Amino acid sequence: MNVCCSRKVNLGLLSLILVFCLSFPVAARANSTTVSWLSGTFTGSEAMFGVDGSWQDYSWQLMFLPDLPDMSGTWYCDEYLFCENSGSAVITGGHGRGAFWSSNGTQFAEFTGKVLGGWVTWQRYDTADNGYYDYWEFFMSVRGVWSNGWVTTGSATAWETSGRPLTQLDITTTTPEPATLTLIGVGIAGVYMRIRRR
Repeated sequence: MNVCCSRKVNLGLLSLILVFCLSFPVAARANSTTVSWLSGTFTGSEAMFGVDGSWQDYSWQLMFLPDLPDMSGTWYCDEYLFCENSGSAVITGGHGRGAFWSSNGTQFAEFTGKVLGGWVTWQRYDTADNGYYDYWEFFMSVRGVWSNGWVTTGSATAWETSGRPLTQLDITTTTPEPATLTLIGVGIAGVYMRIRRR
């Protein structure tokens, strides 16, 4: 193999290494930078499991959709026709989605996430005089990455009382660790310089 072809092969391998490294955002560590406007406690009441917000010129939205277990339960009624159904179940997975964009509608990054696990509890009551009440509570551990390399981790809690939803999201969003990105850059530069010497 001549030198020209050898360089092309090496540059091709270098490109593959770079793409591979950038495809997997680095987990947050001590010297990562926290994205303050996407970290904290946020609430939403328009859609179950979804919250949104804004900061300066940015608007953002996050939604987590758990794989819900069987929550039909079993009804128990007494002689006065007071019926009750309550229980709990485990959430084993699910996915998340989201985005943030500017006020003029330009989208900057998309979010792809997953539900790591959680649980749901419920209480439902029905009486002979048509009185009806139900209460659901969901808790989920969540994690995901943005297309610009940010990482978001945290938890989502959602409640629904007789059809009125409320969601609370407790999250921390971080940028990739600067030191790791620097090391990757130095390593790639070193490989490139070695190729040029050949």
